[in-house]
Amino acid sequence: MPSTSQSNSLSVVPSDVPSLSVTPRMEARKILNLSHVWETVSLTGFASPIPICSVEYPTSISPYLQPVLVRMRNVISTSFEIRLQEPIKPSEVFTSFEQDVNPRSVNCLIVEKGTWKLPDNRTILAESYTSTVTDRNGSWTGQDQTTFLSSLVDPIVVLGQIMTYNDSGFSSFWSKGDNVKTPPSTGVFFAGKHVGKDPRTSRNNEEIGYVVIERGHGSANGIEFEAGVTAPSAKGWIQDTDGYPHQYDAPFSSPPEVAVVSMATMYGSQGAWAALAGSPSDNAAHIAVTVDEDLLDFSIGDRGHASESIAYCSFEAQGLIYLSTLPTYRPGTLTTTFQYGQGSLQVSEGLSVKVVAEAGLSVNYANGEFSSVSFHTYPDGAACFPTQDGGWIYASNSEDDIGGVGAIKFDSQGRAVNYKTILNGTSTNCSGGRTPWGSWVSCEEWYGGQCWQTDPEGKHTPMDPFGQDKPTFYVTEDTSRGALRRLTPDNNTLQECYNKNSNYERWCSLDSGTLEFLVFRDNGTFYWSSNRGDGRKSAKKYYRNSEGIDSHGGKLYFTSKYDKTLIILDLRAMTWSIDSTQAGEFSAQPDQIRFIVGDDGDSQILYMAEDGTNNPGIFGRTVEGRFFVIAQADGFESETTGVAFSPDKMRMYFAIQNPGFIIELKREDGHPFDGDYLDIHYENER
Repeated sequence: MPSTSQSNSLSVVPSDVPSLSVTPRMEARKILNLSHVWETVSLTGFASPIPICSVEYPTSISPYLQPVLVRMRNVISTSFEIRLQEPIKPSEVFTSFEQDVNPRSVNCLIVEKGTWKLPDNRTILAESYTSTVTDRNGSWTGQDQTTFLSSLVDPIVVLGQIMTYNDSGFSSFWSKGDNVKTPPSTGVFFAGKHVGKDPRTSRNNEEIGYVVIERGHGSANGIEFEAGVTAPSAKGWIQDTDGYPHQYDAPFSSPPEVAVVSMATMYGSQGAWAALAGSPSDNAAHIAVTVDEDLLDFSIGDRGHASESIAYCSFEAQGLIYLSTLPTYRPGTLTTTFQYGQGSLQVSEGLSVKVVAEAGLSVNYANGEFSSVSFHTYPDGAACFPTQDGGWIYASNSEDDIGGVGAIKFDSQGRAVNYKTILNGTSTNCSGGRTPWGSWVSCEEWYGGQCWQTDPEGKHTPMDPFGQDKPTFYVTEDTSRGALRRLTPDNNTLQECYNKNSNYERWCSLDSGTLEFLVFRDNGTFYWSSNRGDGRKSAKKYYRNSEGIDSHGGKLYFTSKYDKTLIILDLRAMTWSIDSTQAGEFSAQPDQIRFIVGDDGDSQILYMAEDGTNNPGIFGRTVEGRFFVIAQADGFESETTGVAFSPDKMRMYFAIQNPGFIIELKREDGHPFDGDYLDIHYENER
């Protein structure tokens, strides 16, 4: 695509980026016909599991059912043991102790210990502690666990389990908020073990595990599930064996297969534990819950109980559920200092820093070898291109007099495996853009400079058809009268390259089509003109020395270095707006830009490089127009350039042009750059 001016930046519409996968950490499981005999439940893929299990009670009083609850022991990474226990006292009615337990189905939720994010963005916590307090009839203290909940948002759901068998006497999990009639919240959360009406009120210390999840109905990796807390309506099983129904926030597509429940209050001072009334698969619209009491002291009362609130979590199916780590990345808070030569680089909290290449030196490969040619000087505009083996290529221009483009190839693990020159014989290659067929257009920055198309892999490859939409190319020009131009290739140019037989010929030359220039009207609208002079007049008035450019969602974004502004074109409405880029440390000239958009379409950040200062940085801009710093150099009389992201968005690359090295940033929490992050420290709030 030839040009007879100082063209240096290019944007192509449209473009796309691949998505991210997550890691398994949680499982819903049903165990059938559990009795008083210990049974081993096998696990796969856990390091420190926290299992929570609930028993299903029958919905008929015949045959008569003794009170039963789940006991647990020997919780390790690969398994745990459970059985049913009857908290009863031998009498004329029950002549033997725990020998006549009717086998029941038990539902379990197993969560990896730690704090995680669910695919629907809710937070879930799995934790354990040693219980040194034993609560009982008339005495409900518990142990404060509130400090563990700092990452969660109300309302929350707490599920718990006694995970050890240090004492053969029964004990059961319970929880409360600021009093026994209030469910836990992020502000107040007490948990504990209790022995109900048992005259033997002491117990050995036990390990208590609990899971806390933010309330809601959603889907996790194809499994629909809901976490919630019932109103104080669940009474004793003996009072209504059908249980006490609670409507789900939303009906399930099919009745849930698994559910776990726990006490969220303790209105009844005699103590109780939560259970399922029947199977959770009995109804898709509601869960039936119940509570039960021990029979260890008949003088105190039977199994009738006051109304309680019950915490529950129901799952449409058994299976593995995927979680991800919590974000620790805090954009705008510079904490990590990376020393390099006479200069330094500060990056935002939660980022790691790595130098992958330096001008004049060979590029080190993952296998211990190194490139046969030195990395090019004055690295400038760049982009990443996916490769068929799961890796990617970082193509980088050279703004040196001898120009050219170099390309670093990375494998699927992000390790450098090759470096070579893919374009030479040019001069001062500043910026460029990516075409829909995977080529890199590199633009020279000198009067009479050209835009050159090259293959990141150093060889021509077949192109995919465009479909109905033709690509449109936009090019900026870094001069005071540099008009932004638009090239729309004609049909003959595009179709001719598709009909070629050899790979080498399947390249659109982009030298034939409609060339137009951007002209602003004072009323906030714009039009495209074939008159270069009109475009130059408009550029001098509104956007001198335009440079960085990118597009997203029907809008075109480009910068004016001289005016220190960001210009936004609505390509559908044909309107324009201008925002200042000066905010806090971002006070120099905005240079190259790169958009990154989350899979949900909501998290949209425009990243900007900086020129004209001895401490250039990389800055982000939200859709609301607020700026924050990602990285800031010090001691380099240079500019930042070459902002690009790996196809999976896990790595950000940029260059400090002089002395000329390529920086790789990664989030230490394992999230992509379009993923969740902690609060942003904005520049205008410094």
